[in-house]
Amino acid sequence: MFFEYDSYAYYLCVQPVDMRSGDHRLSQIVVAQMSQDPLSKKMFLFVGKNRKAVKVLVWDRNGWWLLYKKLYAKGTFAWPESEEAALQITAVQIRQFLSGENCWRRFPVLYGSVD
Repeated sequence: MFFEYDSYAYYLCVQPVDMRSGDHRLSQIVVAQMSQDPLSKKMFLFVGKNRKAVKVLVWDRNGWWLLYKKLYAKGTFAWPESEEAALQITAVQIRQFLSGENCWRRFPVLYGSVD
């Protein structure tokens, strides 16, 4: 189960899904709502309605990996609200996201530049 994480593309489904969904239902969502090929070298992330759980769907040559993480501590997973933000994300953003950072929050620039 050791993935070469840098060789995958990562996609988020912005709309919350029923966390009881299995690999077949999630792969249908990938095709119907995300317009992606679930059998490609991509990892697809899904969040539940209360944002306390995340599922990752990955096709691995001859079968599905369905990874599940549920938070038992206070707080929820940060999740983008726009389709543009969720279209594709990087491996760095995945690591930030899973460690609890909000990699989609942007702060306004008030004055000048950072040069």
